[in-house]
Amino acid sequence: MSNAAVEIAKLPSFRRAPPRRAAVAFADIVGYTILMSVDPERTHARWMELLHGVLRPLARARGSRIVKSTGDGMLADFESVADAMTWARTVHAQAAATDRPDLPPIAFRIAIAFGEIDATDDDLYGPCVDRKSTRLNSSHVSESRMPSSA
Repeated sequence: MSNAAVEIAKLPSFRRAPPRRAAVAFADIVGYTILMSVDPERTHARWMELLHGVLRPLARARGSRIVKSTGDGMLADFESVADAMTWARTVHAQAAATDRPDLPPIAFRIAIAFGEIDATDDDLYGPCVDRKSTRLNSSHVSESRMPSSA
């Protein structure tokens, strides 16, 4: 291994736990580009309010962590699909319940996958992560609804 590779392997974000099976949840905001083009300041404020006041605390309550957030999306891992589904349903309900007339309404598109992952301090890797993120990013869902039978 080269000296550069050895140094990179020492970085906290490079250290990884042994591979494990987990549920991975991806969430992003439906229509974020349009919302940002119409009212960027208030849309961003509403997203930050939801991320820090709803999504992160709910993930922690289910034994998870939001591994990273980027733009209008986030990535989290859960011990089970049931935990991820409970989190997703609660996110949808609380986002709707906390809508305010002075801020743009925000709906989430949430995808959940289960499989083997490799985790570092700041990211998740593995086939289920790759497949689900590709599918979510190429999705053209016009609204965010969780099937009642899910």
